[in-house]
Amino acid sequence: TIRPSISEDSKSRIYAKCLTRRPDLRNPLRMLKKYLLPLSFSALFSTVCTQAANLDFQEGVSPTASYSGVQATFIRSDQTNTNFNNYNGGNQFLVGTTGTASIRSLLSFDLSDIPTGATIDSATLTLRSYGKDASSTDTDIQIDLMEVEEDFIQTQATWNDYSTGNAWTTPGGDFDSNIISSITLNPTDATGYQTFSTSTLFTTIVQAAADGNETLNLMLKLNSESAERNIFFFHTESTSTGAQYSPELSITYTAIPEPSAAGLLLGGASLLLLVRSRRLRS
Repeated sequence: TIRPSISEDSKSRIYAKCLTRRPDLRNPLRMLKKYLLPLSFSALFSTVCTQAANLDFQEGVSPTASYSGVQATFIRSDQTNTNFNNYNGGNQFLVGTTGTASIRSLLSFDLSDIPTGATIDSATLTLRSYGKDASSTDTDIQIDLMEVEEDFIQTQATWNDYSTGNAWTTPGGDFDSNIISSITLNPTDATGYQTFSTSTLFTTIVQAAADGNETLNLMLKLNSESAERNIFFFHTESTSTGAQYSPELSITYTAIPEPSAAGLLLGGASLLLLVRSRRLRS
């Protein structure tokens, strides 16, 4: 990162001049331009440089152990008014097809811990498989990550409604048809962690949510919701097996920190001296 400040060599020359030459007290404007302004500029901007950082969003883990901004549930086309928030004790959420119905996952993340003005550089979503499904088709299946257009409520969302009394425009969820990211899994052999990699669209929607101080709302659905049984199980944000298994959104971002206090003081002093000197000359 390039720091907009004078070099150490330049600083040394300035200090040497201050020590070896008698300041011209009769010309404060000359003193300001020659000595104080370069030093205040250096101090003011010594910390004003872009800084890259990583930030993870995971229930009960990060950004802090008290973070509780994740929602994870699913909806089914054959049980259109049923909420599945407590499925299997609230430990699992599903995505797939049963052979006669579609199952879609809903996830959301509160991004309020992202610093104001930050630029999102990358984003990934990692899920932990809960178990295999021996009754599914033994083949690789593509699972797509999409952006949901409504702020759903985990404990109320169904195939028909995103919250009680508020219907999706289209049953099954209102989502952008552009695929954010995808993974390919075999439901009969799905184990371990599964990561949806970063993409231009992924960073774009995270940036928009962060800039608007909004929740990031996502959906998982099969790329082809065929008339076969292909079901995938994942740990929810409240899984009893451990917070480290819950959904995790990882981002990298670039932020500009606040100027140093010393820099602000020197900058202010320079400005006051400049104004005063101009008044004296007028």
